Amino acid sequence: MVPFHEVFVGSRCNLQCRQCAARASGVAGRSKSELIAAMSAFTEPREGVLLSGGEPLIRSDIIELIQAARELGFPRIRLRTNGTPLADPRFLHHLLSAGCQHFEIKLFAGEPRFHDRISGVSGSLEQTWAGIELLRRAVIPGRRDQQPFVGILIPLREDNVTILPETILALVALRPDRIVLSWEIATESVSRTLPAIRNAVNLALLNRTWMLTENIPLCLMKDLEVHVAELYLPPRTSHEQVTQCRRCVFREFCPGIPSRSLKTRLSQEIKPVSTSVHLEAIRSLVRGRRIRHENGYEADGEAG
Repeated sequence: MVPFHEVFVGSRCNLQCRQCAARASGVAGRSKSELIAAMSAFTEPREGVLLSGGEPLIRSDIIELIQAARELGFPRIRLRTNGTPLADPRFLHHLLSAGCQHFEIKLFAGEPRFHDRISGVSGSLEQTWAGIELLRRAVIPGRRDQQPFVGILIPLREDNVTILPETILALVALRPDRIVLSWEIATESVSRTLPAIRNAVNLALLNRTWMLTENIPLCLMKDLEVHVAELYLPPRTSHEQVTQCRRCVFREFCPGIPSRSLKTRLSQEIKPVSTSVHLEAIRSLVRGRRIRHENGYEADGEAG
């Protein structure tokens, strides 16, 4: 997987999601010059840049920012978005023409009652779904029928884990390139919801859809360890190993748990793994990833 340097554009958004980390940052917006300077500060080779918020697509200068990223030498530009603005086909065409070909759509559930309650805006799921459908039918201008990369990010919360199976089954029909389940609520018990998470991973695999989990340590993902996102890329937030990690066979690969969870139930749920039949396979996977990265080659549908 290609590493993407993340640039936070500000917390302004067209939704009113509960427990929004972007809004809690207190940074409503950043100027175009600030954002270009932030992208310029990344060392070369600049493989990918991710514009996140808030909602990046409500910025009036988003096309200019994408063009600036291209001029700075980023071959891959990703937008993390709630997807609602993508329901406008003309706007989507402008984004693709400007050079953005990677999209990570943040979605809470595949059922409006749940998604719209969390997003705080009635009808938001319908718009997000329309945006995803347009993306799946879109073709990158001038690229011989090549389609944009479509990833789905599902922040796991106490109020959407219960309907994960329905959400996954609805999503796989749209043929996303990847789904990421991200554990977001530090105060909740992961162990209590692990059966639903594991079921979701298996449902995606049965439907030939690649899925990763984020912020869930390897020790809790028995037999599904290769679906832990941190094996492929550094964690998006700061992680730390706890005392139990020192006795775990995965300690050289697993960064531990999110720092925000150190004093919560998650730190108490860690159970060090003493032996694993998957250890060598995981070691080879990590080694192979490093070699591919050093040689400038990545293979999970994100190389273009």
